[in-house]
Amino acid sequence: MNLSKFDSVVICASPLLMPYMFFIPGASWCHPLFFLSLIFHSISGNISKSVMVPWFLLGFSVLFMHLLYIQTIGVTGTLGFSRLLKFGLLISFIAVAYPSINQDTLAKTLLYFVVATMSALLLQYSVYFLTGTPLVLMLPFVPLVNPDISIEGTLAVLSSEFRPGGLFIEPAHCSYYLFFAGLFLNSSNYLKNRILVPVICIALFSTFSSFGFLSGVLLAFIFLRKSNVGLKISVYLVSLAFLLFGLVIVTQIPQLERILDPESGAVVGRLFGGEYLVEQLNEHQRLLGLGYGNFKFVGFVNGVAFLRLSFGNIGVGMILFFILSYAAKNYNHTLVFYIAILIVVCFFTALLFTEFLLIVLLPFLAIHKTNLHKTFNASTRS
Repeated sequence: MNLSKFDSVVICASPLLMPYMFFIPGASWCHPLFFLSLIFHSISGNISKSVMVPWFLLGFSVLFMHLLYIQTIGVTGTLGFSRLLKFGLLISFIAVAYPSINQDTLAKTLLYFVVATMSALLLQYSVYFLTGTPLVLMLPFVPLVNPDISIEGTLAVLSSEFRPGGLFIEPAHCSYYLFFAGLFLNSSNYLKNRILVPVICIALFSTFSSFGFLSGVLLAFIFLRKSNVGLKISVYLVSLAFLLFGLVIVTQIPQLERILDPESGAVVGRLFGGEYLVEQLNEHQRLLGLGYGNFKFVGFVNGVAFLRLSFGNIGVGMILFFILSYAAKNYNHTLVFYIAILIVVCFFTALLFTEFLLIVLLPFLAIHKTNLHKTFNASTRS
């Protein structure tokens, strides 16, 4: 049973279908899609033959036992269990779907979603410039079972400000999606001419988010690195011609202005988001954490704070050890570059622990496409 088309749609659509308040207990439309995919893979025999599923189940079991242990030392509550259940469903889908998926089919499907997102951006700009009305597209607010989310209240807050986020309510979230999708498409054999990548860079700049600006510049350099010499020379000459003008007006670019401002929330607020929660932990909790997601969010919490709160300093140290071991075992420059991007992004957002992980892992899938397919084919022949 070839499930590549179905899995590709699930991978590309899940970040759009997840609830925006993703850490509120509840389910979105992507969760039954994960479950349905796992049923299909079970019927086809892929789950029993997969060599990755046991490792993911082992990791899930360790996280579950950690939560149980934390309950015995006074940190009570069921919040962590509900979040771990959703995360377990997510990583189970990754373990089963990613090794067997056809990457050309995935690239073709992702292409449609990227074009749809950029078309939504263009629509938002058109409506705003023609009528002065900020258009909010509410796809992230399609909850299946999540009564804590108030769509009306969110619309009331956002209707007074222009936020070009395409199919996402947050421009930064749109930037994450487009950037990692662009990295994958730039490495994909399906998109041989890679003409869409510069358009993605323009779309990243148009989100007016700080991450969108920085990731747009980075993706442009990655694109140029694989481009022909003539294009590179042309771009460098144009860049040199605008250098003197850029030195004068560069700090007037809104995204860059926020980045360069030492008191800006775009950097400082995100870099230290959640640190106040870490400071409230006692010594034992700082070492072992509170269990996966077993705490309430008050304000912004970045990925590093989420890890420290969940697993403590010991857990974070073990995660870093596994990352370094993985990089050393599979060393190449591109892999190290992607890992560095992942670590930097983790300092600015906790979206890596949600359905956005499906898109974030795509560049790594492109690196290991040969090894993954060899592993999967070997397991299906046994």
